[in-house]
Amino acid sequence: MNNDDFGNWLSGFTDGEGYFGSNYRHIKSKISNKSIYKFDAAFQIQLRDDDKDIIKRIKDHLNCGKIYYYREYKYKSISKPAVRFEVHNYTELHNIIIPFFERYQLRSKKRYVFDYWKLFVDELFHTHYKHRKQETVRLLIELHKKIIDIRKYESNKIKEVLKNGEEKIS
Repeated sequence: MNNDDFGNWLSGFTDGEGYFGSNYRHIKSKISNKSIYKFDAAFQIQLRDDDKDIIKRIKDHLNCGKIYYYREYKYKSISKPAVRFEVHNYTELHNIIIPFFERYQLRSKKRYVFDYWKLFVDELFHTHYKHRKQETVRLLIELHKKIIDIRKYESNKIKEVLKNGEEKIS
């Protein structure tokens, strides 16, 4: 499979199985009483462990990220062994994952998640957590909330988020 065929395949596959994640934690220092916000971003694809060759192929092609194996958990009857490709490194997200999905565009609702997620990653990439200004922290929290809202199946909420954020993305 040539690069364009693989890119188009992975884009479609990601529409169904991929995850563009954002998260944050608010930590209050006990010593200085300062508020610290820790942010995280990730790109993930998880499959059953008998599809691990697909995950390995994705990792090899993108040349980034890590593969994690999850065994069956006995206390969860629906949990089966799985394999997950994950990218958390801001440089890899910014320099590899974002350009890839800008070239091979998503076609589902996930493309709207990606639009906000790439702004989230861009802010993380360009600012160090110890030097983030309050405006940047507020922006990251707002982007995270929009990503969460778009993921929900409420079509009116999606339209509202996109309408209110359209001018910020363009």
